[in-house]
Amino acid sequence: MFTATDIAKIIEIITAQSHTEEERAEIAEEISEKFPRIGRALKHLVYFDTYQVTVTSARELTEAERQKLEKGISANSGSKHHFTYRIDKKIKAGMLIKIGDLVIDNTIDAKLSQIKEHIVNSTLKS
Repeated sequence: MFTATDIAKIIEIITAQSHTEEERAEIAEEISEKFPRIGRALKHLVYFDTYQVTVTSARELTEAERQKLEKGISANSGSKHHFTYRIDKKIKAGMLIKIGDLVIDNTIDAKLSQIKEHIVNSTLKS
């Protein structure tokens, strides 16, 4: 069992300004392997001053596509971001972007659903 002091020391190590983001991520990963419950919580602190962005698409994005996406998101917010890319074969086209709690569903299924809803609503009003 960890005391509050133990947890405070771990947080201090991870958030130390002398560590790069990569080093902080490595430290959090080591802690996660040894202490899974604390590790899950610490992963969110590694980038405490950075927005976590998860991009899920049907295929792997090219480096040019990633750079364009990252530049666009960063330019609109003015904040630092940590990008994670995932592939989901269930997505036929487009991508799902999560920025913190914000979800941008730009998949073809979401677009088709919006069109269907628009048609149904238009038909009902007639």
